[in-house]
Amino acid sequence: MAREYGVTTVIPGRRQVTVRCNVHDDYADAPLSVTRFADTEEKARQDVRWELRRQIIAAGKPLLNGGRTFHIASAMWLDTLCAYRTRGTVSKYTINLQVYAIPELGALRLVDIDAPRLRQYFAHLDDTPMTRRARVDARFTVMAVLGFAVRHGALPENPMYALARLPEGIPA
Repeated sequence: MAREYGVTTVIPGRRQVTVRCNVHDDYADAPLSVTRFADTEEKARQDVRWELRRQIIAAGKPLLNGGRTFHIASAMWLDTLCAYRTRGTVSKYTINLQVYAIPELGALRLVDIDAPRLRQYFAHLDDTPMTRRARVDARFTVMAVLGFAVRHGALPENPMYALARLPEGIPA
């Protein structure tokens, strides 16, 4: 998964890589535009992401709102994890998002993700051949991204909490 916030252009050079990113901000008429140069593409992309976050925060705007997609929320969540988690942990979460969550939930706006939609998504996951541990990890990753959205004010509450297990015999 390319953890990008918008339309990104990569221009390779002899000694440096140029990365340009344009993001349509939900609060402004004009898109945010950032260009960064670095020795490697990954470093340039990381600099672009951090500069976009800095511009959004400096403008007094929330990083997330309900109109942002699950894909963007997951990219922002992964960026915050890079600061205090090991590379292996971030890699595991990235794979969970790439393989299980983004194909199903990535294009949805955060406000459109509710308990029935999550119930449908997890029913699809239950039909997918995977280990129990992978299924638990996929659930946790979705819950963590939605929790991140709640902490940043994009959602009033985590819709995962509405999926609490009911006692046997009680229909959902």
